[in-house]
Amino acid sequence: MWHWINDHKKLLQRINRSMQLSGDMVVQFFHSALQNEDEMRAATKAARECGILKEMQSAIMSRKKQMPVWKDPVEYMNLINSMGFKVKKCEVVDRHFQCDSAFERAGMTVVVSPFMLHVPVEKRLLFATKYVANLKDPFTIHHKAVVVHAIKVKNL
Repeated sequence: MWHWINDHKKLLQRINRSMQLSGDMVVQFFHSALQNEDEMRAATKAARECGILKEMQSAIMSRKKQMPVWKDPVEYMNLINSMGFKVKKCEVVDRHFQCDSAFERAGMTVVVSPFMLHVPVEKRLLFATKYVANLKDPFTIHHKAVVVHAIKVKNL
């Protein structure tokens, strides 16, 4: 989950040290960590329904204010190039994942949602189920992703 990592320079240095020259690196991560208004509303309502609104309030507000990790793919490409790689491709793409059921979407929410770090373990499945039920479209996950293909050209 590269989109939640704050220090990409350090991450790329470590990846460089672990790779051989001419090795390929292909990654994809969210372009923006911001949830949309429907997701914010659904998380707030689910927290209220689970009786954890007070505990979740700071998490919900911090996600609402959070800035995307990388707004500019050119800036990110320059960072990768400076870490001993040559970028072959770096682009922002729209991704839409269609879940087969609300249950599948709830399971994905348990695994990837930043809100889950703040939900008591015993209430995570309940929160995820209520969160998904409160979404306008509980089956589709929409996000923009940065997709990068780079080759290691020098050791750091």
